[in-house]
Amino acid sequence: MDELARSYERAPDYPKNLLCPNTYQHVLDSYFRRLKDREDNLFCSANKSLVYFWQFNHEAQGFWDNCVHNRTELNDQLRIASSPQRLDPRCRFVFLHAPNSRERLYISCEICALLLTYHQVMPSFLDFMLSYGRNQHAQDFHFSGLRHESRVAISDKGLEVPELGRSGRKIELCYSFRSVETSSKQTSWPWSIRQAATYHSFDLESGQSVWIVLKGDQLMRERLMSATKAPHLSELRSFKTLQDSFCSSLATHLVFCDWSVENWRWYINFLEEEVQAITRTTVDVAVSKPIDPISAIAPFSEPTQGLFHIRQKARTFSFGRKNTLSQQKAPASLPNTRAMPPGPPEPPQLPPAPIEEKKENGYDGFSFRDLQRIEFIEEQTNETLLVLKTNVNVMIELKEHYAWVMKSDGCPQNLKEKCRDRFARFESRVASLQHDLQMERSRIETLLRLLADRKTLLYGILQFRSMEASKMLAEKAQHSAAKMEIMTQNMHEIAFRTKQETYSMKVITLVTLFFLPGTFTSTLMSTDIIRFQKNDSGQVERIFSLQALQLFFAITVPLMIVSFFAWGLFSWITFKIERKWFASNDKADSEA
Repeated sequence: MDELARSYERAPDYPKNLLCPNTYQHVLDSYFRRLKDREDNLFCSANKSLVYFWQFNHEAQGFWDNCVHNRTELNDQLRIASSPQRLDPRCRFVFLHAPNSRERLYISCEICALLLTYHQVMPSFLDFMLSYGRNQHAQDFHFSGLRHESRVAISDKGLEVPELGRSGRKIELCYSFRSVETSSKQTSWPWSIRQAATYHSFDLESGQSVWIVLKGDQLMRERLMSATKAPHLSELRSFKTLQDSFCSSLATHLVFCDWSVENWRWYINFLEEEVQAITRTTVDVAVSKPIDPISAIAPFSEPTQGLFHIRQKARTFSFGRKNTLSQQKAPASLPNTRAMPPGPPEPPQLPPAPIEEKKENGYDGFSFRDLQRIEFIEEQTNETLLVLKTNVNVMIELKEHYAWVMKSDGCPQNLKEKCRDRFARFESRVASLQHDLQMERSRIETLLRLLADRKTLLYGILQFRSMEASKMLAEKAQHSAAKMEIMTQNMHEIAFRTKQETYSMKVITLVTLFFLPGTFTSTLMSTDIIRFQKNDSGQVERIFSLQALQLFFAITVPLMIVSFFAWGLFSWITFKIERKWFASNDKADSEA
C-alpha cells in the first residue's frame, strides 16, 4: 500500500510512475512526452472536470453513481485518506466523455493522472486516449486494436495491494471499437463514425473489475447504467462469487461488441442510396444523341459547391443481408428506438423518402460535381471497410485472449470449470457478431466495386460528351470560317466597286465645284432679277427686281424640300431592305 501511495503522489509523472510496468523505460518516456504535448488539447481546465463513477455497492447489492469535479472529491471517491483502507468495489465503471468527439475531455490532466495511477492502468491505454481531444478534423482514424498485459500465472504477479483487494494476478487489457451513429447536427451527411476506447482489469483472486470508458458522448454510460439496472439482465450485476464477476465481465464486453456492430446495415444502405441517386440514370443515359455544346459545357463551368452538398435521392436502394445488387427494395419505415445490450439492437429510423429533383439548367445529364460527390462517397466507403476490418480483428483478439486465459495453467481451476459454458456462449456470441461484420464487409466490398464501375462509366460518358461537344464546336467553327471567307470575298468586291465609284465621284465633284460658281452666277444673271440696260442718255444702268427675286425663291425652295424628302425616303427604304437581308442571313446561320 505504501508503494501505491508513493506512486499516487507522483501522479504528474504518469506513466513513468507506474509500479511493475511491463514496458521498457524509453517507451514510458515516449508516452510521457506525447501526453505532455497533447495536454492542452486533450484535457479541460481544472474547474470543468466531470468524471462519472458507477460502482457496485456490495452492502446495498446494487450500483450507485457519483460525479467527481476536483482532486478532493476524487480522493474521497477512491477513499485515499480513509483509515483503515477499505477494499475497492467489486465493479467500478469510470466514464470519461467530451462535448463531442473532437473536443477536450471533461477531465483535467491532474485528475486523469491520479485516476490512472490509482488503478495502475497500463501505459498502452494512452494510445487510444490520445486519439481524443480538440481537433479540427478527426485524427488517428485508422488507429484501432487491442492491447493486453495480463498476469495470470502466480509467478508473474504484479503489484499486490491486499488492503484494496488486489492480488497482482489479473486480466488487463484495453481496446478501441468504432461504430457509426446518426448525427443530427450534420444535415448534409447524417452519419458519423465514432470511437469508444475501453480499459478493463479483472483480478483473478478477488474478482474485482475496473472499467474506464472513453467516448465523445454519454451513450455508453447510459447503456451500461441501464443494462446493470435491468431486472432481466442479472448477469451484468451479479458479483457474489469470482465466477459471477468473471461472467459479468464477459457480458460487459458484449455491450461494446454489440455497439460496434449495430448500425452498419443502415449506414451502408445510406451509402448505396447516395450512389444510386447520383449514378442510377447514367446506366441507360443516351450518350450518342446530339447535345447542345453550351449545355454540355455549362455544368462544368458552375462553381464547385461543398462535397457535403446533399443530392436528392430518386428512390431507396439497399443490399439486404440476403439480397443481391439487383434487389433495390428497402424497408419502408423502422422505429427510432435504441436497443439495450446484450440483445440485438434495433435500427434507428431511416432517412425520409427523398423527392425527385430536376437537374439544374434544364440539363438531363450530370455534372462534374457528381464526380466529386462520388469520390467523397468512395472515401467514406473505404474508411468504413477499414473500420469493419479493425472491429473484426479486435473481436478476434478479444476472443483469443480470453481463450488463452481459460487455457492458462495460472487461471483458477474453479473458474475454468464453472465458467466453461458461459465462456462458450461468449465465444459464440462474438463469433456471431464477427459474422455480421463480415457480411457488412462483403456488402461494402461489393459497393466499392460498384463505385469503381460507376465512376468509370461517369468518366467515359463525360469524356464522350466532351468529345462530341468539341466536335460540334469545331464543325460550327468551320462553317463560320467558310461564311467569313465568302463575306471577305464579297467585301473585297464591294471595296473594289466602292473605290471605282469613289474615283468617279471625285471627278464629278471636281467638275461640279469648278463649274458651280459660274453656273450659279450665269443662271442668276440670266433672270430678270438683275438687268443691265441703256438709258436715254446712252449710259448702262443696273435694274434690280425684287418681285423676280421673290419668284425665284418661291420656286427654288419647294423644289429643294421635295428633293431632300425624296432622298430621305430612298435612304429609309434602303435601310429596311438591308436590315431584312441581314436578319434572314443570321437566321440561316443559326439553323445551320
